[in-house]
Amino acid sequence: MPRDRRAKVESGDAFYHIFCKVSGPKEDYYPFTETPANRDKFIQLLNHFAQAYYCQLITYCVMGNHYHIVVRFDEATLKTRADLEARAALLYPNHELWCKNWSDEHWERFANRLHDMSELMRNVQQAFTRWYNKQNKTSGSFWRDRFKSVILADGPSVLDCALYVDLNPVRANLVTRHEDWEGGAYFMRSIQQDQQLMDLHELMNLPFVEDATRSYREMLYYRGNVPSKEKDAIIPDRILEREVERGFEQSGRYLKRVSYLSRGYVVGKRETVEGWLDKLKTWGRLLCREKIFESESVSGVCSIRR
Repeated sequence: MPRDRRAKVESGDAFYHIFCKVSGPKEDYYPFTETPANRDKFIQLLNHFAQAYYCQLITYCVMGNHYHIVVRFDEATLKTRADLEARAALLYPNHELWCKNWSDEHWERFANRLHDMSELMRNVQQAFTRWYNKQNKTSGSFWRDRFKSVILADGPSVLDCALYVDLNPVRANLVTRHEDWEGGAYFMRSIQQDQQLMDLHELMNLPFVEDATRSYREMLYYRGNVPSKEKDAIIPDRILEREVERGFEQSGRYLKRVSYLSRGYVVGKRETVEGWLDKLKTWGRLLCREKIFESESVSGVCSIRR
């Protein structure tokens, strides 16, 4: 049975939820938590290659045997040669030798590659596999299968997915508070080493950094039923009203798995997803057996899956 072609955004900014599981000698194999150096190396490679591509990390979480990434890829536009050469230097240690005879057509292909989510993850996963095999004197692929990806088709789905990913270690009962998980991007935000991450005021669509940071934290506390560090702290009414409006009437909803954020091809409002279903079938990206499923937890949110 042929595998599906990966669904990708062809124009405009693109938002994806990307995730992959490791391949291990046993079921309870957790190389990222058993050896934190593995986790740290993966995060270091992810940040390194993200600098080379025209993308921005929104959040990530490296668990014991898998990872989650939420990322935005910028719309493809004309690039200067100087900018492309700087990015080539990040990808190729001897880029002067690699690129000195490149034609304009070759540079154009290179620029297009830097907008491709598959190319980014190929770099990250292959580089980590080489490093891991060298460190452990092993061979073969470190990853169980090719990574999976879901298009986040609108702002609310991007925010929902970022919150869900940041709460992974809480959901798995590994920590009580998300900011204590050193394998997560929110930990980097909490210690103010988040320069490579999208600003929360951009993600939240709020004008002030302080307001966005506070609102995002309060939404995490609400959806993860996370106890606040502040004694007798309560979730503000403005957050409660927004959450109820989105369909999250009860706190702690993200303590359970939410399948629509990781199953299928596209997540978003129904009208947006309906348009995507037609486009993907026209482009030959799907096998024509896919349907639109309503979210089991948030009204008005749908996903395309088989």
